[in-house]
Amino acid sequence: MIVNAVLATIITWLVFRGKQDVPLIGGPESGAFGIVPGTFLFTAAITIALSLIMRRRISRGNVALLPMGSMPVIRRFLPEHILLRGLALGAAIWVVLVPLTLTLLSTMLADRVSFSTLLIFYIVYFVILAAIIVPVIVLRSLLPTSIAVD
Repeated sequence: MIVNAVLATIITWLVFRGKQDVPLIGGPESGAFGIVPGTFLFTAAITIALSLIMRRRISRGNVALLPMGSMPVIRRFLPEHILLRGLALGAAIWVVLVPLTLTLLSTMLADRVSFSTLLIFYIVYFVILAAIIVPVIVLRSLLPTSIAVD
């Protein structure tokens, strides 16, 4: 989670540095604009990276797989292929979280926000996003597959 907070801080600073306040909604200069691609890309990247880490730990025998019939919903929803898994989870999280987040932002905050408010928002948002997706990724990685693990 600390890594997510640091990455959110760096990216927010790079994109919005030097601006006292930022429009919240509307166009590529807005604070909410980063949520649209960021949610999908962050979820897909974390899924791929963590799935590869888990695959390596499983192949070394450091982590045991779950029984074959475990978690049928996760198995059905998230593919065995790691790249497709990242894309599927990224798309699903995007469809659920982006509209909800944009709606909440537009009703809870003013039209313009300070850089520090935006920075805090991004840190909290991406830490919460990681807290949602990491357990799902780990559980999916622990399910036996029909593909041999390297």
